[in-house]
Amino acid sequence: MWPDKDTDSSRNNRNVYMSKLRLLIKNIGNIELVNQNNYWSVNIENDVFCDYKNIMLLIDQVRNHHNYNTDLVHELINIASRGLLLPNMQEEWVDAFKGEYTNVVIETLSVLVEKEDIKKDPILVLHIADAILKHDCIEEDTVRLKVSTLYKLGKKSQAKQCFDKFSENYKNFMGVEYKESFDKFLVVN
Repeated sequence: MWPDKDTDSSRNNRNVYMSKLRLLIKNIGNIELVNQNNYWSVNIENDVFCDYKNIMLLIDQVRNHHNYNTDLVHELINIASRGLLLPNMQEEWVDAFKGEYTNVVIETLSVLVEKEDIKKDPILVLHIADAILKHDCIEEDTVRLKVSTLYKLGKKSQAKQCFDKFSENYKNFMGVEYKESFDKFLVVN
């Protein structure tokens, strides 16, 4: 972290920063910084809300235990709707964590939206679609789902607005116009 410092100076800097960090997190609640075999980890007790920890526990319930209920789905959507992990942090070393987080959130929500009991609730489908689109605004299958759900609910202008926003984002990210018109986009659904 401090390439211009020798080993002793680097160690001293790290210890000073870790002491400051420990003082800061003491005000939050039961959080502990632990160093084991030169690897640092954070232990967060249940009395401290951590959106990352909570969403990963919810995702584990859905993915590994195939266990979900309406409250769990709503809590998952609520946290996922906050968007990308560490959106203001532009460090190369964190990109893999951010990408993995985005992928697991999208995959889990995509699995949930295919469940028959969830498909029957168009408002819940829209909330799930919106949460997914916070993580990937050009996720075509999700946009199709949202557009068709809005259209079926009689919200045709909102469906068109959603498609137009998707087309704009697609062009901005991909550098080319989206290949389908709104009418063709609807027909595929």
